[in-house]
Amino acid sequence: MEERYIFKNIKSYYLKHTLIPLIVLAFSVFLTISFKLTDVLFPEVVRNGAEISEKNEYVDIVIDEIYPAGYQMISGNSIMGNYYYGFYNGRCLYVLLPLSEYDGEPSMKNYHMFGKLSYTGNSLTNITSKISSDLNWSSRSLSNSSYPYVISNIGTHLLLDRLIAIMILLTIFGSAIIIIYDFISAFIPTLSPPGRGLAKYGKAKDLLLQADDELSTLPQLATEDMFITEHFFIEVSTYGIAIVPINQIVWIYKHSTLHKLFNFHISMSYTLHISAHRQFYFNCPKNTKTDIDGIIDYLAEANHSIIVGFSPENKALAKERTANDPGIRTFFRNNA
Repeated sequence: MEERYIFKNIKSYYLKHTLIPLIVLAFSVFLTISFKLTDVLFPEVVRNGAEISEKNEYVDIVIDEIYPAGYQMISGNSIMGNYYYGFYNGRCLYVLLPLSEYDGEPSMKNYHMFGKLSYTGNSLTNITSKISSDLNWSSRSLSNSSYPYVISNIGTHLLLDRLIAIMILLTIFGSAIIIIYDFISAFIPTLSPPGRGLAKYGKAKDLLLQADDELSTLPQLATEDMFITEHFFIEVSTYGIAIVPINQIVWIYKHSTLHKLFNFHISMSYTLHISAHRQFYFNCPKNTKTDIDGIIDYLAEANHSIIVGFSPENKALAKERTANDPGIRTFFRNNA
C-alpha cells in the first residue's frame, strides 16, 4: 500500500533533519574519547595513600606535606607558577601551583589539590635535576624515586579544559535530544511539529488523515510547495511542513527579500507569513510573488475574517483577536 503523501513527507523531512545532528554528535563523541575530556569533570579521587592509577589525566588528591622547590615555571616573560615537591607513598611527587598559593611558609600540610598529570619531559627533567642537586642526590636516583609526571594546578588552564569539556558534553546531549525527537517525528507523525500544531484544533491523527485525503483527491489551489484544500492550508517544502485549518487563520501577509551577490541584485523572493488562533505561526519562505498573491487571495475569499497585509493596525487587530482565544476544538463540528 502506497504511503500517504503528507505522512511520507513528514518522515522524509525529519529523517533528513537528523543528518547534521548525527555528524555533530559523532564528532563530539570522537573529541571526548580522543582527548579524554570527561576526565576533567570526573577526576580520579585519591585519598589515604591510595595509588594514582594514571588512567585519568586529572586527579583530586590530598598530599601530606609539600615543600617549595624554589623554582618557577616561566613561559615567555611571564611567571606561570611555583614548583613544589612532596613525598607520596615513598616516592617524590612534583606539583605546579599558581603564584597565589605561596604563603611564605616552609611547607603546606595536608594539601588538597585538583590538577592535571603533565608528562612534559623537559620540565620534569629540569626540575628533577635541580632538586637532586639541592638534596645532594644524583639526578638518576631521584628520577627512579619520583613519579614520572608533574601535577599541574595552573588555574586558567584547568578552567579552559573544564569549559571545553562542559561545552562538548552539552553539544552531545543537545544533538542526541534533537536526533531522538526527529526520529519520533518521522515515525509518529502525530508527535511531529505539524501534528502538534493540528492538535491545537482537534485530534491530530484525524486532522492529518483528513488533510491528506483532501490533498490526494484534488487541491483547490496548488503551487510548488503550498496547497489549499477544502479545509486546510498545507505547506510541504524543504524548509518545513505545516498544516493549519483555514477557519483558524487570523492574519496573513507577505514580505519581500532582495538577494544580492557582490552588491549586484540577483533576485527577489517572497515569504508568506500566517498567524492562526492558539499561538500558531509559521512562514513559507522563498516563493514567487505570483504564487503568494494567489494563495493570499484564495484564503481571503475562503475565510472573510482573515486580516490581509502587514501594517501596525493589522498587527494590533490580530493581537486583539487572539488575546482571548477560547481554544474551542470544534473543527469537525464547524465543517460537518
